[in-house]
Amino acid sequence: MKKSFFDNIKKYWIDGWAQDDYLWKYAFANDSIWMYHFCGITRRVHENNTARNEGIKKYRNTKGRIGHLEIELKSLENLLSYYVEKKITRNIEFLRKNIEAHRLRINFLKSKNIFKWFILMFYIDCYPRKKGYILDFLVAYWYK
Repeated sequence: MKKSFFDNIKKYWIDGWAQDDYLWKYAFANDSIWMYHFCGITRRVHENNTARNEGIKKYRNTKGRIGHLEIELKSLENLLSYYVEKKITRNIEFLRKNIEAHRLRINFLKSKNIFKWFILMFYIDCYPRKKGYILDFLVAYWYK
């Protein structure tokens, strides 16, 4: 990564944002990243994985999930600001849709209004994985 690239994006950083996600999104916005489909490592997940267990503790409760979504929302809003500042138009509508989806998800988790969860079905393409839609429901009504 060039220092000039980092200097160009560093004002958009927020605490709590995964560094690789941050760099990837801004590199993608600048057409300066390429995908190379190659499996260089194997990751074995088992019940005693620290990352797995910590993730469950952090995000499978309402407070943790809302906190995580608020960080993601702020990161998307910062990315939108970057797009606007740099006059990047490609994918901007999808970015705006993701921002709206995050706002709706946070609102649903805070209100626990089942009708808002059904509205989120129209934003299913904004979830990284489809099971996140079900997990939002479980966090709101099942997990404490």
